[in-house]
Amino acid sequence: MRIVFVILLLTLSKLLLAQNGAVIGKVTDDLEKQPLEYATVALRSTADSSLITGTITNTEGEFILEKIPFGSYYLVVDFIGFRSTVINDVNLSADQPSFNASAIELKTGSELTELEVTGEKSLIENHIDKKIFNASQSEVSKGGNGIDLMRTVPLITVDENDNISLRGDANVTIFIDGRPSAIPIADLLKQIPASSIDKVELITNPSAKYDPEGTSGIINIILKKEKMVGFNGTFSTSFGYSKFHKTNNSLALNYRNKKWNVSSTMGLSNRKIWFGGDLDRDVLLGDTLWDRLRQTDYGERSNTGLSGSLGIDYFLNDKNTLYASYSINHGQNDGERLVNYTNIDENGATLSYSERLGIIDVPSNNQTLNFGWQKTFKNPGHTLDLDVNLSSYGSLADERLTQDYFINDDVVATTYQNTLSDNRFDTYLAKLDYVYPINDSTKLEAGFHFTHRKGQIDFYSESGIAEDSISPDTALINDFSYTQDVYAPYITLSKQFGKFSAKAGIRAEQTNTLSHLITTDDKFTNDYFMLFPSVYLSYKFNETTEMQLSYGKRINRPEQQQLNPFTNYSDPLVLQTGNPFLQPEVIHVNELNFTKYWKKFNINASGYYRLINNLIRRNLSYSGVQSTVSYTNLGKSSLYGGDLILTVTPVKGVRIMSTTNVWNTATNDPEFSNGETINLMGLTSSLTVSGRFGKGWSAQLWSSITPKQTVLQGSIIPNYGAGFAVGKSILNNKGRLTLSFIDVFKTRRFGFEATPLPHYTFTSNRRWESRSAYVSFSYSFGKVVQGKKKRATKDNDSSDDISIPDMQ
Repeated sequence: MRIVFVILLLTLSKLLLAQNGAVIGKVTDDLEKQPLEYATVALRSTADSSLITGTITNTEGEFILEKIPFGSYYLVVDFIGFRSTVINDVNLSADQPSFNASAIELKTGSELTELEVTGEKSLIENHIDKKIFNASQSEVSKGGNGIDLMRTVPLITVDENDNISLRGDANVTIFIDGRPSAIPIADLLKQIPASSIDKVELITNPSAKYDPEGTSGIINIILKKEKMVGFNGTFSTSFGYSKFHKTNNSLALNYRNKKWNVSSTMGLSNRKIWFGGDLDRDVLLGDTLWDRLRQTDYGERSNTGLSGSLGIDYFLNDKNTLYASYSINHGQNDGERLVNYTNIDENGATLSYSERLGIIDVPSNNQTLNFGWQKTFKNPGHTLDLDVNLSSYGSLADERLTQDYFINDDVVATTYQNTLSDNRFDTYLAKLDYVYPINDSTKLEAGFHFTHRKGQIDFYSESGIAEDSISPDTALINDFSYTQDVYAPYITLSKQFGKFSAKAGIRAEQTNTLSHLITTDDKFTNDYFMLFPSVYLSYKFNETTEMQLSYGKRINRPEQQQLNPFTNYSDPLVLQTGNPFLQPEVIHVNELNFTKYWKKFNINASGYYRLINNLIRRNLSYSGVQSTVSYTNLGKSSLYGGDLILTVTPVKGVRIMSTTNVWNTATNDPEFSNGETINLMGLTSSLTVSGRFGKGWSAQLWSSITPKQTVLQGSIIPNYGAGFAVGKSILNNKGRLTLSFIDVFKTRRFGFEATPLPHYTFTSNRRWESRSAYVSFSYSFGKVVQGKKKRATKDNDSSDDISIPDMQ
């Protein structure tokens, strides 16, 4: 076997192209010098720690990595029960196209006494088409849930309602493991422990292979998956304290042999928070003050989540894998909110006072079935993937409202209202993806994607002045459904010319939609066809300097509520109605990226420009003191901005990362600017300091700030926060104990000051239980048995790279 391996190496060396190299080696244990089969070997870039390629060792403990671009790298070798070993200075060039790592001896876990920092994965990795935030490197978020983690990701902001924005834009598509989810993403992330998230991909200008939905791009949240052979697993638990207690618990199990891989996860979370705020609103009738409202509120909300999943891979042979998985999430949300309404005159005297108590109960269920087939061909990177994902979500919001009206301190009247909102959302996705490497420098990708989405909101309301005399509110009852089918073939071609590389593609989408106001049996169809081209150009000046230029076309489809033609009278002063004839916004995105690496300092700078046509605008009309909000397509807007990521390693084991994003939107809106172009600026900035020390200790400080931001309807007050964490590896490095603090100074808040309108002005401030302390513990266990190479995951389903094992 050894002779065959050497002959293979010599043959391989002769076949190497001018720009490609190879790495070989053998992995053994350090005591008995026995070969270790199925050890994972990952080759990473010295510049930014990004994964270049990876493999597992054969029965003799040997491995070969080939077709590697010339450059500087390091090897990371892992095997369960043994110490992770790093091989530095893996340099490939035309003069030395191959590197022999010789015998790599792994030490058993019991001998570990100090955590190595050499070759540590970066918190942020930069790729040609995306930035990757390695959540496993973030100590601050451990203990919280997925929303807590998202608040620490560079370029991402989360508002007071847990809405997620990328580069300041909330029109972003969010995937879990490369797939859409029927469950609202904020609700799902509240049920996912932060410790279960492996990494977050930020794809700001996706290629034609991706779903073009979302103005600012795609956020792909990738969950952790066990990659070791045999039976193994990880248990995680955390306990949080603020005004109310919080807990997140998860268990992941995995077993793999030569033919099967079976995985299972279970999770249980419980979280309770308080929230509150105030609002001031003036309504004018001509020049006369008609109504001045002062509103304050306080509420408490609890969320309990129970989740489970079961996945099976069946390895037919070395070239074919069948897989299937099923997951279920059950959520229980309960809350109370007390709102105080005070109407006053111009002199501040109270005209009326009332209190409204709302008690809400919202059970929810989400089920997802995923199955598929993966085919690999003889040539490396030649693959065919069929993937089907069926996701269904339902929630039933039952709210009981009681409003008391006071004169002095006496209740003079009481009204009752009961509402029931039955929400159902289904998302079905089928994808066929084909990758064909024409040669070492040219790759063809083609495929077909079909997406079916259906949502239905059935809202019922009843009210009365006595609990025994309640009747239906016909002006509020409304049942609306929306169906969307998208048929999308695509093709891309990439080519490398020495230091220059290019990729071009086009995606065609036929979209068929049906809006159905079931209450009146009115139906509206809106079908359209669009082409989405994309172009990437990249030039690598040297091993440490690269520049990229890209263009893409995207789409922002109207939200379901914007299409619902039913007029909502829940606020008698501000009516709301949708427009079923709304067209999608069309966005042209241009982006320029520059990356430069030094020994202790890295810089990644991006500039971007977006032109948005067919802009969806809010239309406000007046009738006396009553206003009506609707939606229309009118005009266009443009946005230009830039982000800067600086990484400094002043001393061994310490890394400082600064991220800043600034943007300016130029728009004209008759409602707010009298048709003149106005410029709206925004900025976000964050700073992370991470340190890894001897004996398994680590620490991290994190802070972010969003200065006062001007938006079309007014301005948002500054918002900032900070957190820190300390962690320690224990139990022979199988366990990890972490103490973390989120929003240490209790500064997180949201405030809005509206631009005064002729008939309407208001300001609002919101606070919530943002400061928490967490104690977290995780423990990994397992036993090595013979297994088989795991199928390529669908994490990077829309990746521009050829599928390779995702080693850690």
